[in-house]
Amino acid sequence: MVSFEKYIYPIRGKLRFETDQMEDLNKCYKYGNAVKLGKTEWCLIVATECSPYTQNQKCFSIFLKSLYNYDLAETISGQFCVYILKNSKPEKARRTKFVMNEKCTGIYGFPNFLKWDELMNDGYVENGKIVIEAVLSIEVEQIFNPKSTFFECRPNSEDLKVMLEPKEEGCQIKSGRIIQEVEMAKLKDMVFSETIVIDGISWRVGYHKEGTNGIGFLFLCNENLQNLWWRVEAAAEIHIKSRLHPNVNISFNVPPKLFLGSRSYGSFYDIWDFLMDPESGYLSVGKILVEIRIDVRKKYGFECPQKPIRKMTDSVILIDGEEFHVSRSLLSHHSSVLCDLFTGTPDIPNFLFDEISKELFVKFLELVHDWKTEIDEKNIEKLLKCLNLLEADECIKLCDNLMVSMEIEDEAKIYRLIQNYNLPKFEAKHLNTQQMPESPNEPYYSYVKRYPKLPNVLRPTGEFQFEFVEKTREMLEDPEMEHIGNEVLLYLSRKSNLLKNMCSRVFFKEFSDPLDMVVFHFEDGKSFYASKQILAQFSQHFMREFYGPKYKGNDNEIKISDVKSEDFEMFLTFIYRPAKEVTEKNLQILYILAHKYSAPKLIEKCEHFVIKTEKLSFLEKCEYSKKYQDTYLVYSCHNYRAQNLSKVKRENFLNEISKVETIFSLSVGLLSTGLAFYFTRK
Repeated sequence: MVSFEKYIYPIRGKLRFETDQMEDLNKCYKYGNAVKLGKTEWCLIVATECSPYTQNQKCFSIFLKSLYNYDLAETISGQFCVYILKNSKPEKARRTKFVMNEKCTGIYGFPNFLKWDELMNDGYVENGKIVIEAVLSIEVEQIFNPKSTFFECRPNSEDLKVMLEPKEEGCQIKSGRIIQEVEMAKLKDMVFSETIVIDGISWRVGYHKEGTNGIGFLFLCNENLQNLWWRVEAAAEIHIKSRLHPNVNISFNVPPKLFLGSRSYGSFYDIWDFLMDPESGYLSVGKILVEIRIDVRKKYGFECPQKPIRKMTDSVILIDGEEFHVSRSLLSHHSSVLCDLFTGTPDIPNFLFDEISKELFVKFLELVHDWKTEIDEKNIEKLLKCLNLLEADECIKLCDNLMVSMEIEDEAKIYRLIQNYNLPKFEAKHLNTQQMPESPNEPYYSYVKRYPKLPNVLRPTGEFQFEFVEKTREMLEDPEMEHIGNEVLLYLSRKSNLLKNMCSRVFFKEFSDPLDMVVFHFEDGKSFYASKQILAQFSQHFMREFYGPKYKGNDNEIKISDVKSEDFEMFLTFIYRPAKEVTEKNLQILYILAHKYSAPKLIEKCEHFVIKTEKLSFLEKCEYSKKYQDTYLVYSCHNYRAQNLSKVKRENFLNEISKVETIFSLSVGLLSTGLAFYFTRK
């Protein structure tokens, strides 16, 4: 039994490009379909170019493109091998290494892969079609956070892509062209093309002068469609035709972009003076000839009902001039200070913070969303001070988990951190103290008791008044009920419409909007209360259920019959308490439910545990790999097998022997029982 951590890389995958429109390769770069490999997307780009290495003869070029915006210190490197299929067999294979990062996000490949005449005449084009494949091998991958931003309202475009689930037929590229003479003198104002329809989607392009030397192109999609749920992924090519030389164009690529909710996308190029020069050959009678090709790559959401988009973020926090769109329920669950703020001001959507820097607040949000955050000796003390100020105990636990693997040379700082903050794992590492085991029955939902405020905040009237106050006091004062906020809130929510409206004023360790409440009922009679916002932040299933286009108005109560109540409570605990760790005891249940409810962070935790643990055999890890097909687990098993073939064969052999021994012992046991029964009857 061994950890597979060092066997995760390389990760290998295949990219493909095919086209039956060979004449288009003479005009502009062409993108293949994007493929997700590892944490990012990749595609092939092909084009025709004149290369000085082939005496300026026209050549066929193939490149690798990473569709990712790299931040500082993020990098991916590896190798890729590209080839052309000839009679369904790979030919002309060539290999190169690549490095992608913030400074080097260009394309890697072969600008003179093959001479054009050789491509066209040597059997590579079959029935007017060419097929190119490439094997991509990622060897180093340092990607820290998802590119979803805290600065925009959610659901954002990435959330909607998840919720709408593109149909397969939308992945077939369908194209349309706009050819138009554009009068340059009129471009002081926006000039629009005629409208064309591609696969049922309307498009038009606007032209205008940008600054002193720029010409801008504005793409407008589905201007008159009222449904806000639709999404279209499209790429475009812009060709400005020479009037003197028919085969000479100025060409630009607009890489794949996501059009959503009638939004437009624009780009501009500094070519105005060049176009206006009569000797350039592009201007005729004050006009240029523009050809624009639009490729619709994916479309989805057109069949969705005409419903408004429910918001997963319901408040805005302003820090250092930046707006952060946040979920009140999620933040208040992790911070008692924010809980008090939101509960005391339920009708105020915007807040100004001046005690916390923008950088530290981003770190706090990364911890709240259970994203990987970069902490080091320089920023850890400031971060812990910020979390302590916010009373964010769960986030401090997450920091404690991260600090175990962090090296701090300053001993004074180590003792200061241990003295000032509750860091049991960090303390156990540096002081060799005994760490208290985590309570396996710690509830997912707890509240903070604030007795003096309770009667003043909750003032029900009528027949429920006496029963409500007495029952609430009785539950709150019972020491055995100290952490059972779930049952208390459930009791309140069932009492009356009045009390449902008052639930947001209960001082639980969570801001509770009645509209955000959902109750799960199970066949054994148990019920669990949870926040829709919190569930949607961590589960794509619940994001679609509560905020997708098919959400129901009566989704405040859900009956679950195919999951045990204790298993679902464990799932809720890991969503509400991201500092909890997966163990061999809870792995099987959590892995099943993480996939059932599409919880990416929990899937990642389970996958990483299987990879890292030494308590599972190779065969047991392979079973999880086959069952769930999670990328890093699949490749770690594959790479371990490739590098330790003799060990794997030995383990398989011993496993088969153990099966035979088991069958033999059962057979012997059955035979002994039969003989004993026979002789007893005799």
